[in-house]
Amino acid sequence: MDRTITGSDMTARRTAATAIILTGAVALSACGGSDGKAKADPSTPPPSSSPSGTPPATAPGSGGFAPGEPTPNGGGPASGASTLGPSGFGALKLGMTSVNAKATGEIVLKRAPRGGGCGTFDLKAHPAGANAVGGYVSPRYGVASIVARPGMRTPEGIGLGSTLAQVKRAYPRLLAGVNGSSAPVPGNPKAVYSLLMANDKIRELSLDLKAQDCHN
Repeated sequence: MDRTITGSDMTARRTAATAIILTGAVALSACGGSDGKAKADPSTPPPSSSPSGTPPATAPGSGGFAPGEPTPNGGGPASGASTLGPSGFGALKLGMTSVNAKATGEIVLKRAPRGGGCGTFDLKAHPAGANAVGGYVSPRYGVASIVARPGMRTPEGIGLGSTLAQVKRAYPRLLAGVNGSSAPVPGNPKAVYSLLMANDKIRELSLDLKAQDCHN
């Protein structure tokens, strides 16, 4: 027997259909949207484009030479163990008596000063050989001169083989003489650097007392 659909039945059916539609919309929203694709949480930062473990790029101009590293022109500062000046070489100081100089352990006395003649010595760290000396000791002034050997440099980076241009930059008050040149020692007004140049390069270099009486 046919059943007559009343108005109340139609209302109930519409209400149920609306509930089903609303339920589906909520489910789609929970899955990331009506298009079915998940949406990123805006509070989560985007992944890095750099591969994992790749170090950050260094800012331009942040490089440089380490303290004490030689400069490109070869005139870098000497290490502490090889520095000639301003007052001596290691524990050996200008003005020391031959006895005190030997006690430092820095030298080997070749000839003791006697009478009016100066004595000579070798630096243990830089032996000069049989036909040369590492310095002079005056009977009157004590250690009067310390001669540079290969590997020794002044605090300003000057050593054997340095060019005349490098010397002038390091010592603007360089004085050129007939038998050699000399420059005041920064930090020691009682001493000078004596230099002999050949082909615009240092061939001989020594740290001398201004009042030394052992050599020209």
